[in-house]
Amino acid sequence: MVGYHNTLPFLHGLEKAKDNYHLILDVPSKCMDYFVNDEADVALVPVATLLDSVDYEIITDFCIGCVGAVGTVGLYAHQSIEKLDAIWLDSDSRTSQLLTKILCEHHWGVDVKFKEVDARSIKAIDLPQNTGLLMIGDKAFGAKSDFSNTYDLGTEWQLMTSLPFAFAVWIAKPHISEDLITELNDTLALGVDNIELVLESNHELAEKINLRSYFEEYIDYAYDEDKKRAFEVYRELGGKLVQV
Repeated sequence: MVGYHNTLPFLHGLEKAKDNYHLILDVPSKCMDYFVNDEADVALVPVATLLDSVDYEIITDFCIGCVGAVGTVGLYAHQSIEKLDAIWLDSDSRTSQLLTKILCEHHWGVDVKFKEVDARSIKAIDLPQNTGLLMIGDKAFGAKSDFSNTYDLGTEWQLMTSLPFAFAVWIAKPHISEDLITELNDTLALGVDNIELVLESNHELAEKINLRSYFEEYIDYAYDEDKKRAFEVYRELGGKLVQV
């Protein structure tokens, strides 16, 4: 499972039922590897990994998503998007990489060169003036103040499609029973439906960053019909870019 702050509500429930689960925490780009290599029968995976041919079923009522701004998936630059010649892509997320390319092609209408980088190693002062930097996850907290131009990818996607977005969804191997899926769904709900308890359990972190705002104003955990539609649009547009 993704080991970012946005999964803390999921972890709250899973830790209460820890005898029933063995948790593996990693960056989004690695989560599908555990699933494909049979190290995990259930996984929270970035939606870009589902464009590949993998034997899976999307499960649970939950996802890591947003309705508009997401807060921690952004393109940062010293100049506006139309003045950029290149975008450096955070290696932690294939989904956000592909989302950036979709937005460049269909929303911003810019032709730039892309390069994958370890975004943790890039300081704002070292980013070239003609280059944008995609950053995702916890490292993006507070990054906005270091750049004169920021583009929240959740906001930009909604402007382009009028839809929310799902960055990661839960999947399971075909042999996982409906009873186990129902049990997992109920377990995840323990945290998602009780954000106050999640905040209390992470009070030291909540004092450093505004977790309440992050959970209540940015991250949307419901994998509803609109997000399912958004995934289909993302799959269609992203699939065409991957084939090029």
